[in-house]
Order: sequence, then structure tokens, then C-alpha cells
Amino acid sequence: MTKYSRYLVGVIFCLLASMPISAQSGFAQTVIPGATWTLEIGQGMGSNIRVDHTITCDTTTIRGQEYLWVITSLQTGCGSGGFVREDSEAGQCLLHPG
Repeated sequence: MTKYSRYLVGVIFCLLASMPISAQSGFAQTVIPGATWTLEIGQGMGSNIRVDHTITCDTTTIRGQEYLWVITSLQTGCGSGGFVREDSEAGQCLLHPG
């Protein structure tokens, strides 16, 4: 998985995670420490690759904002990470590549 595709998966993850559950509920918190999301990405010819995103309880400060560490692991054993935070006032999920 290239650096660009990892970034793209992260952006898609944040876009999906920041979508409200319903129009009446407003912003629903999605960045929860310990949460795990699993995606299956089609590789063609019936082959899929499994990608797990896990939000740890570890935090770091970037430009004065507190971010949670996100570990992205592939079924092949390779992986990467990044940082995520939620801005509930703006209704956004922000990803900072690691």
C-alpha cells in the first residue's frame, strides 16, 4: 500500500466517521479510544485485503491540539499510523498523517 493510498484510506475513514447518524442527532462522537474499524479493500479477481484501524488511548499534542494515535494494520503484517482528533463544534474529524 503506497503512502498516497494510506492517506486516501485515512481521509475516507475521517469523512465516513464524521457523518452524522441522522439529521436530528447532530454530531455523533466517533473518535473513541479503543475503537476499531475493519475495511475490506477489493484487489480484483475476488481477492480482498483486510485493513484494521485502531484508535489507541495514547495522545500527543500537535500545534496545540490533542490528537489520539491511530494504528492502521494490514492483514499482511505491514502497517502505518497517524493521529486523529474530533472537533465536535465544527462537526469534523481531522487526520494528521504519522
